[in-house]
Amino acid sequence: MTKMQNKVQSFLGDPDFPKVAIDSSREGKIFLYQDLFSKYSRLEFTHGQDRPVAMAGIERRLVESFGVRGGFGILDDDDEMPGLLRRSLLWCRARTTPRLKKVNFEGANSLKQIVSPPPTWSWMAYEGAINYLKVVNGAVDWNTEGVHSPWSSSPKCTWSYSGDESNGALEMKVVAWECDSQAMKLEKDENIINLDDPERADEPSPTWKC
Repeated sequence: MTKMQNKVQSFLGDPDFPKVAIDSSREGKIFLYQDLFSKYSRLEFTHGQDRPVAMAGIERRLVESFGVRGGFGILDDDDEMPGLLRRSLLWCRARTTPRLKKVNFEGANSLKQIVSPPPTWSWMAYEGAINYLKVVNGAVDWNTEGVHSPWSSSPKCTWSYSGDESNGALEMKVVAWECDSQAMKLEKDENIINLDDPERADEPSPTWKC
């Protein structure tokens, strides 16, 4: 753990960013970019609409240096080894954050006229701190059919960003599973359910989609 923390500090202060991450193992790369995005999500901006724009330069360097595809806080290299896209999507509300609030890209201070807002499956579309679900390397059998990447036909190093509307809105196709919300509540285990907005937990709905 100490060694990994030292690598995190080296990564954040890397004068030749992101060389430290490039020289790391695949699992090391994932740990480092997740830590970076988690820290970034805790920054407070005057306008929430600035969230994806401020991250653009760093994200582009990561996409190009890793030789992957992605954008809006999501990375994808599923042609080689399924898992990176799914690991990127496993973000959730940090326990220290009361709720994740969806950013209004249509307000008076919105940049919508010059940028495209992040898709709803991106954490950049929300205000609030995030963390990532912990996954043991090699211990998960990823569903390769349940998630269809918006970059599935794009070449490596393709980067989607807020200022690019050439390809229209990014669409991700996924299989949604029904979960019995009442049965899950009976577990009374905070680690089982982590809603973006806990205040909506009591809304009448027999099933949730996940």
